[in-house]
Amino acid sequence: MYVYVFVYVYVFVYVYVFVYVCVFVYVCVRVCVRVCIRVCVRVCVRAGTDSWGARAARVPRYEEVLSHVTPIFLRDEPLSRCFPPDASGARAADFRAYAAQQLRSGLCVAALSGGRVVAACLNRVLPSAKVLGVDVRALGCEEDDPLNRNVLRLLTSVHQRLDLFGALGVSELLEIGLISVEGSHTGRGLGTKVVKASLALGAAQGLQAVKADCTGIASAKCCQKAGLVEIYSLPYDDYKPCGRVVFAGTRPPNEALRVYAGRLHCEEPYVSPLAGFKL
Repeated sequence: MYVYVFVYVYVFVYVYVFVYVCVFVYVCVRVCVRVCIRVCVRVCVRAGTDSWGARAARVPRYEEVLSHVTPIFLRDEPLSRCFPPDASGARAADFRAYAAQQLRSGLCVAALSGGRVVAACLNRVLPSAKVLGVDVRALGCEEDDPLNRNVLRLLTSVHQRLDLFGALGVSELLEIGLISVEGSHTGRGLGTKVVKASLALGAAQGLQAVKADCTGIASAKCCQKAGLVEIYSLPYDDYKPCGRVVFAGTRPPNEALRVYAGRLHCEEPYVSPLAGFKL
């Protein structure tokens, strides 16, 4: 009888230890996988490879990124058709200065192919003080290029109205800026890839929320595929700060400004919809 009791106790202890070890291993594997995912994302963003790596744009690449994004903006920005062509070079100079400022944030992402920049996403931290309480009419000078000046005023007025800072309980946001892809590399999901890498980078920096102002349908699709949700849309024909349409001549599918947003977290997909968000 004692032998049977001993066997039962032995089996019980063995099973108990086995189950405990399995649970312990399972938990360890889950933790390791999550850590590896984070590390892989950061390596992809910050180190990358020269094949299809998306990485944070670093100082040695700044000029290359600027040379990549500037002609794409001048050629493809949907709202540029609303103003006369710029022959003075002021538009390119204004945009290049804006892009250089974004690059200094350390949150911009570039995608490389064969060691060459083929896509980029210009981002920055946007504090509430840059939006709330700002006199929109004082933004930009009348001597500035009308496209850049009026886009800045449009976005500032929209976000004063939305006040995502108050709605989300944050003092700063990750702002997804210009998304650019070389014409020879379109249709490969690179726009979505650089947005996702931007979300991972912003989350790793401790930012809790993100927003993107999409002036055209191409950038809107990239943000949507990356997991952001449209929270607001403003037809350009309805934007009349001085009683007249500022962005006249737009047409579908680029007929409205679309604002996308989400909450950031450090695990894939790095963003979640704004549950219960109401305008």
